[in-house]
Amino acid sequence: MRRIKFLFVTLVMMGVSGCLTHSSLLSSGMVGGPLQDDASVAVTVSRATDLEKKDDWPGALEIYRFALSRNPKDKDLESAHAAFMKRRGAYLARLEVDMLIAQAQWLQKQRLYDEAAKGQEEGLKSEEKIAVVAKSLAGRGEEALARKDYRLAKRAIPQAVKLHSSPETESAYQKWVDWVKKARVAKGQRQATIAEKKNLAQN
Repeated sequence: MRRIKFLFVTLVMMGVSGCLTHSSLLSSGMVGGPLQDDASVAVTVSRATDLEKKDDWPGALEIYRFALSRNPKDKDLESAHAAFMKRRGAYLARLEVDMLIAQAQWLQKQRLYDEAAKGQEEGLKSEEKIAVVAKSLAGRGEEALARKDYRLAKRAIPQAVKLHSSPETESAYQKWVDWVKKARVAKGQRQATIAEKKNLAQN
């Protein structure tokens, strides 16, 4: 339960991190220092990257937003910011999947307790909650497939159908299975091509 609360709070904090705070920018060196007006893109990216490596995504976002407010038409800065936002989106997606899985695991334990202590009817109520979480997890998995984040899809979709079988989870799982089949075929074709080239080279 503590893990669920921690993940939820983290998501909320990142979701409301749009407002710039003077103290955050000051600590990052983006204001109050000699580079306030002439900081290069390289310096901005370096400072933001340092914070990103520490999982301080809100702080990194503030740095980019501050720099863009100073140089809104800088193409290199826009490109760096876009790449950062893509990584941030992937991080948030992973965090959400972790939260859903943790929530489902807790609900499963709750269901066992309810069935043992209160009866089957209470256990069914927990099962209904698990079904909702499984549907959300399947949806996040399909989104991961769409943006080619196959590692996250692998974590989300099989877990969703394992938690609860429904049209939504089964549909997501079939999409995952289809992708796995295509990936295996593509891998076999690549290996065959490599083997053929080796044979030609030897001959």
